[in-house]
Parts: sequence; structure tokens; C-alpha cells
Amino acid sequence: MKLDWDKITDQDFEELCYEILSIEGFVNIKWLGRGGGDRGRDILCSKAEPALGNLRLQTTYLVQCKKWVARPPTPSDLNNAIAWADAQNPHVFLIMVSHTLSADTHDWVSQIQKKKPYQILTFEEKDFELFLEKNLDLHKKYFERKENRAFFEPKKNEIQNSVIMCLVDKSEKGIERISKEIGQPVSKIEPILAVLQSKGAVTCSKDKKNQRMKACSLNSNLAAFKYIASNLLLTNHRFVFLLSPYAKETVNKDLVESILSRHFLQAPEQFKEDLMKIIRISPTALHHSLFSDNRQYQTGYLHLQRLKVTEEIRRKWASLYVDSFKLDLVERMLVDLRHPDCKRTLGQYSIEGFKVSIGIRMASIEERILDLNSESLLMLVKAKGDIQAGSLVSATEPDLFIRVGTILINLGLLEQAISQYDLAIQQVKDREKLKIAWNNKGVCLMRLQRCPEAISCFDEALKIDPNFEEAQGNKQKCFNLIKSKSEVQVE
Repeated sequence: MKLDWDKITDQDFEELCYEILSIEGFVNIKWLGRGGGDRGRDILCSKAEPALGNLRLQTTYLVQCKKWVARPPTPSDLNNAIAWADAQNPHVFLIMVSHTLSADTHDWVSQIQKKKPYQILTFEEKDFELFLEKNLDLHKKYFERKENRAFFEPKKNEIQNSVIMCLVDKSEKGIERISKEIGQPVSKIEPILAVLQSKGAVTCSKDKKNQRMKACSLNSNLAAFKYIASNLLLTNHRFVFLLSPYAKETVNKDLVESILSRHFLQAPEQFKEDLMKIIRISPTALHHSLFSDNRQYQTGYLHLQRLKVTEEIRRKWASLYVDSFKLDLVERMLVDLRHPDCKRTLGQYSIEGFKVSIGIRMASIEERILDLNSESLLMLVKAKGDIQAGSLVSATEPDLFIRVGTILINLGLLEQAISQYDLAIQQVKDREKLKIAWNNKGVCLMRLQRCPEAISCFDEALKIDPNFEEAQGNKQKCFNLIKSKSEVQVE
């Protein structure tokens, strides 16, 4: 029996593994983590094995479910899974994979096995085929009725997400009002609200006369938020959800601490503030923070605790894990920043520009192979003309050059800011705005240690307004910098 793995989703594959284990007599079956993608999902279960006579030995199994279609997993793909098994310390580590491992990978597993206190078993494509030949009902459920399952399940999920989105404004709503707002009959909404209640996501009071749900609202505790977020953060609702009163209230310091705890990270206060800003505007980064595989961080943390090193070295290693997490977030955030709906989210927080720097350097013993640096700047400032991603705004309103320049200063791009202020100085007619352009250009030059040029700019601003205190103060700073430099040279 040849299996067409393209007919089932990653979640289907995980559920199929679960059912096979159940049929084979495994008990206490529990999911660990969340599934999706080539990362797979873990199952912890146990089985009573014959020991002596009527005695049975309870064996603990850690099961890794991996749906691989294009190619079989390699040793490098399985490394994280082995590390996670080390942390869990089962009697048996079982890898259930929808492909056939190569001979080299089997040899690698055999070598690894010699160093481990637990047994490593693999359940591969041929094993699935033989099992499903004997269990045709299971084959029919997962491989022959896919179209029907796909037709009904998303519809139900879509209605549930609409119900949740109806409540994210933090108001209490009765079932009739929800029905009217999302355009679905009460008969479909009632069971969905019952499920949301059972998950702790929704609180509903009931009418004493007919026991119908009277007033419903979303719960704001972390467990409820995580359940709701798991349903919405990868859907078309994600940006609207992040801007909702419910999300704005719940994305707080407690959530940040929960995320850091989940990843076993000890982060400085500055990163906590940065993390809060990221998860407020990037649904993909928030989803990654809440639901991604955290095993590499847990394994690293446990390994670090066992090492006998100085506190300074421990802090340095802990800092590396924080940096790794930052890179994961940036990678996800970039995906959202390219989405057109993200502009509205950024606008809500008055974010008008951001900077991305990417670099890669590679060399061999003999020569440099590659040295590439790419820096893109995306401006989201409103203008009368079109704004192209990855390039500076060519403004049709001269005043806008001043705003763009200020954003560039905050991004640390001083030379580019000077260019914008030069354009403003050429085109702006309003004297109040013109003095700001001259002053800000002077600030850029002062930060670049070009004080004589900066003083000339402050003088131009003071010609327009002799009482301009900011320009007066900046001019004095320049004189102080020049004086301190000359004193250092004399010494």
C-alpha cells in the first residue's frame, strides 16, 4: 500500500501517530508542545511490557512525529530531537517519520545509540504502510476522506474566529447580538460559545428564564489569551486582533515575563521593553514567542546549569541565548512588515520608518569568499506620491523632508538625514519650519564631530529667530566640544 502523504496535513500526521499508539496499547498518551511544520510534535506515553511471569514493566516512551515528504530527515535534522530526548530521559525514544531514513542516517542513529541510556527506535514509511494495510478504517479516515474533512473543519474554525473577533472590543454581548454582527444563526454560535467556555476563553452568564447565554465576554488571563491567540495570530484577523482593546490590554509585562520564562531566558530590562514593542506590532513574532519549539533553549539552559563555570561566563552564555531569540523574532517580524495590513498597525503606534541591516562574511584558509552587507530603509510616511518599499520617500510636500530627516536621526542614519534637511532648506518657505531644518541639520553635523559646519547651521537658524533657545544651546555644545578636543591635544 503506497501512501500519498501530500493528502494529509502536518496536524493530520500527528493525529495519525497518536491513533496508532492508542491502537497498539500505549496509555497515558499526552501531547508535548504544539505541532506544525517540519518541527513535528512530541508525544509522551507509556506501555506495560512483559517482565517476568505475570509481572509487567511500565516503559516510558518519548515519541517524535515528523512529516517529511520531499526528503528524509538527516542526522542534523534529528540532532535537536536527540537533545530533547536527553532532557526528558525516557526509557525509549521513538521517531515516527513519513519517509525512509537513509543508510547513513541509520548508521548515525546506531552510533548515537551506544552513548545513550535509552533505546532509540524508528517507525518509518514502510511501517506506516504495513500498519494501515491491517487497519483500513484508519487509512480511509486519513487518506480517502481528506476532501470532506477539509470542507467542514475550516468552516467551523472560521465561525469560531468570527465569534472571538466579535468580542475583542472588550464589551459584553448576548448571543443574538453576536449572531447579528457575524451573520451566523444562533444554532451555530451556541455550541461554539460552549467550547470557548470550556477552554476558559469566554465567560457567559445565562438568562434565568430560558437558560440561553445572556452576556458573553473574553477572559483576560494569560491562559485565555494564549488560547485565543493560537486561533487568530496566523489568520487574516491577526493585525486587527493585535490592535483590539483586548490584545492591547493583555500584551503586558506579565505576558513578556511568561514568554521569557517559557524560553528559559534571563534578559535585561531593555530587551523586555523591546520585546513588548515587537509583540504589539508583529503577530508572527508573537505567535513564535508563545508557541514555537522552545526545546533548544531549555536544553541550553539545563546544560548551562550543569557546567562548572564562573558567573561571568554563565552570563555571557545566557546573553547568547537572548541574542538567538532576538534573531528569531526579527526574522518573523520582517515577514509582517512586508504585509500591507501592517502599515495600519505601525500607524497606530506612530511608527513611520524602520531599518534592516543584513551582513554575511565567509572565508576559507586561502582567501575571502564572500563579504556582503545590505542595508534597507523603509519609510512609511504619508505623502501625495507613491512610496516604494526599500527606498527613501521622494516627497511632494517640502515639509515632509523635515519629518523624514527626524526619523533618520532616530535611526542613526545621520548622513541621509542631512540630505533630507538640505532638500527642506531648498524648498520650505515657512520660516518657523525652516529654522527647525537648519537646527536639525546642525545636530546631525555635531554628532558627526563636524562642529564648525554645525555652528554655521545653528547661526542660520538664529538669523531667522535670534531667540531660538534650542539652536543657542546646540551652538554652545559645539563650542564646548571644540574646547575639550583642543585641551586633550595640548595634554
